[in-house]
Amino acid sequence: MESGYGLCAGGMCVGSGICLTGNTALGSLPIINNANLNGWPGEEFNGFVSAIDPGGGSIVDWKIELVSPINSNEWVNAYDWNWDAGFNNFSIENTAIINQRKIHATATGLASYQGLYQVKISVTNDKGLTGSKILDVNSYSHEIEISSIAETVVIGLPPNTFSFLGLDSSHNSLTDIYFQSASLNGMPITTEAELNSHGFSLSGMDILKTTTPVQRTGDYEIVVYVQDPTSQNIKKNISANITITNDRPNLFAVGDQEIAIGNPVSINILTSDPNGHNIFYFINIAPSGSNLTINNISGLITGTPDLIVHDYNVDVEVRDEYYDNTILPYEASIGVSFLLSVVNHPPVFGPTAINYQNGVTDSGNFNIDNGEIATILVNAIDPDPGHLVTYALLNNFSGAISINPNTGIISGLENLNFQGLSDMNFNIEVEARDQYCAGSPLNQCSVSTSFDLKVNKYCSSNQASPGFVNSIHTEPSVIYNMGSGINDPGAINDLMSAVALPSPNSCSTISGAVDLTASGIKRDRAIVFVFDTSSSMDGRFLIPPPSSPNQPIDLAKAALIDAINDLYNKAITVPQVNFQVGLIEFNDTAINHGVGNIGSLAIRNDFISKVNGFVINDDRGTQTLSALNMAENMLGGIQADDKIIILLSDGLPTDKVYFCSQGCYNVSCPCCGCPCNPNCTGCGSGSGGSSANLDEKFQDSKFRIAITTQTQCSDTGCGVPPTCDTLQDIATGCTTPYSSSGISDYNCDITLDTTTQATALKNSGVEIYTIYYDTGNNFGESIMRSWASDPKVDYAFAGINVAGLLDQVMANVMSSPTNVLINNSINPGFVNNSNILTQTILSWGGISGIFNCANTGVPLFVSFNNGGSIIFENFKIDYCEPLLHP
Repeated sequence: MESGYGLCAGGMCVGSGICLTGNTALGSLPIINNANLNGWPGEEFNGFVSAIDPGGGSIVDWKIELVSPINSNEWVNAYDWNWDAGFNNFSIENTAIINQRKIHATATGLASYQGLYQVKISVTNDKGLTGSKILDVNSYSHEIEISSIAETVVIGLPPNTFSFLGLDSSHNSLTDIYFQSASLNGMPITTEAELNSHGFSLSGMDILKTTTPVQRTGDYEIVVYVQDPTSQNIKKNISANITITNDRPNLFAVGDQEIAIGNPVSINILTSDPNGHNIFYFINIAPSGSNLTINNISGLITGTPDLIVHDYNVDVEVRDEYYDNTILPYEASIGVSFLLSVVNHPPVFGPTAINYQNGVTDSGNFNIDNGEIATILVNAIDPDPGHLVTYALLNNFSGAISINPNTGIISGLENLNFQGLSDMNFNIEVEARDQYCAGSPLNQCSVSTSFDLKVNKYCSSNQASPGFVNSIHTEPSVIYNMGSGINDPGAINDLMSAVALPSPNSCSTISGAVDLTASGIKRDRAIVFVFDTSSSMDGRFLIPPPSSPNQPIDLAKAALIDAINDLYNKAITVPQVNFQVGLIEFNDTAINHGVGNIGSLAIRNDFISKVNGFVINDDRGTQTLSALNMAENMLGGIQADDKIIILLSDGLPTDKVYFCSQGCYNVSCPCCGCPCNPNCTGCGSGSGGSSANLDEKFQDSKFRIAITTQTQCSDTGCGVPPTCDTLQDIATGCTTPYSSSGISDYNCDITLDTTTQATALKNSGVEIYTIYYDTGNNFGESIMRSWASDPKVDYAFAGINVAGLLDQVMANVMSSPTNVLINNSINPGFVNNSNILTQTILSWGGISGIFNCANTGVPLFVSFNNGGSIIFENFKIDYCEPLLHP
């Protein structure tokens, strides 16, 4: 930028700051035609100046001089300019452009206004002509920078300082702020003095906050301004938003309170202040009659309410110390309401005791002779502190007895004498009450109790008139767990030892009675039914054949359903016993139909439905071993005292029809006869002749000789001559067929392997019951009987009445005492039925001379069978006793 006109030293000024020096007649003067002398405060200064020589000469010299300020020190000290090292002025440096020079300083000074900084640039050409020009040097000002303040503080805390940070136009730190305006929650604060009264003051670049009585919670907006040091006209406003808060006190739950009538109240209201402020307590109008006050500093509520049972609603307000500084009261206070109940609890009776004249005390049975002197002490404690108890009789039997109102001692019992053939009970009622019944409901201040005092009837031992008797009846019991054939001679004597007969023995026995109870074995049981549905269960291979088709399986299903129903009925009548029942169906495979508590109606119905669905599987074998293995696994998962397997099968082990094309069927020997029985009918004509329908006939029969091992596959039947071909078991490796017409598979099911498994089960504690259908197969029956639990051979049955056999098995499962003998005779009142778990014979007696007053008796012999237990209890004797308390 160019300056205005100026003076030229040693030359002639031609205007616009251009000075001419030297001999102008030699040519044109050089001209400064372009200048850019601009910078920013504090930054490196890089300016550029260009010149030309109109006469075509070259510029050979450049010179810069300070014009305003003229003194170099003033540029540095007053305006913060920094020169290059060794210079006291701008340095002039060459550039890559011809006739252009860089004007340089290390740092630009403060921001300038027009004409503040000026320099003179002079250029000389090769003819010695010099031209110059005065130029402005500009330092452009920055925008004032300052940050706002937004803070939230709690009232009453130590003083706070909020600082502004900012830079002026020359990027130097601002040093002062000035009040512009302020407001609190939108309401104006017009002066700095008023702002000071609210606890805010300005210092340098800081706002200082303290707490004053005028200060309030809410939003303070304080607007200040800053001023640039280079010009009074450069200002900037900025605001500080300071929010002052107060957190209400914390109040711990009080809950409803209860105080006994006549007692002082002491209730602590427990609080804390999250800001650490002091807390003050107030009762908002104490309820009339409550007589309550509160300590404003500690929060302790005290007072003694009026002497009446009553409920008081108490409202307490808790404030912190800055309640008056808070715009919204709920920010500095919290209230709580609770129910104070003045109550009265009735006295509680403790044990009652009788004191006899001989010094004996009894707190259980109150029993005196006619005319005996004794006292009874009743004792009641009032649960409310400070309450006194007094006593009164509700019935004094026409003044016969009395009670001390303060001690509870009842006297005059000797006046309760009478004459009669029976003992008499006197029901004595006593009331206890405290001293606050005037202000309490009766049921809250008093309580009553009653007890019986038995006065013995007249008896020859304590009165002159004879003929009266006493009766004693006790509940001790003696339990005997016995087996078959055991006798015990002590039942009645053991009972009498539990009866406290009088001593000295001055009585004569009149009669006696005792109850007898028989209880069966009630043990948790697990029973698995294993049911045969192989081909032979249709009965077609039985000799003679059954009366109706499928008779074996139908009878077995009906019997099994009866057994399931029987078990269900027993389970629901004896719920304390757990009956777990499992169901397995088997033919040439074993099928698990589940296990469950038979006491459940749903499980019972499910089992019955599954049994009804059992059908004959044609051409299926009899894999008993697989079924026993599955039953073992099933029982292994059940917790029970007794584990039982009940196997229902026809006992026929084979699963195919055996036939031969030579010989005929021999009824007396279930094999192919060799040679043919000449008396066989339907086998064709001639001795040993064959018949076209012979094979078909054998297909309707079944070979019933069981194989005993897996390797023994020969026919051991009717002593067949050696010339007769032997049967082979194709399934176990015997590959030679009987004849050209062939034989069918011979099943080796009933083997030593199955017997071994049955034996292992029995050794592990499992009981096995076998129900065998066909009585004609003696070998199969003996094998199945050998599986049953030994020595209880009656658990293995033979016969065709399957239902009857299963009933007998179930009867043994549910055992209870039988053949109960008392002194070697069965009591006519006892039912000898093993299916009845428990039965009682009431008032049994009739054995003379069992006991006497010397406490001795005739031994009583008891025996029974089938396990279980016999209980003697409820023993009673009638006698005339001596004085109770001599």
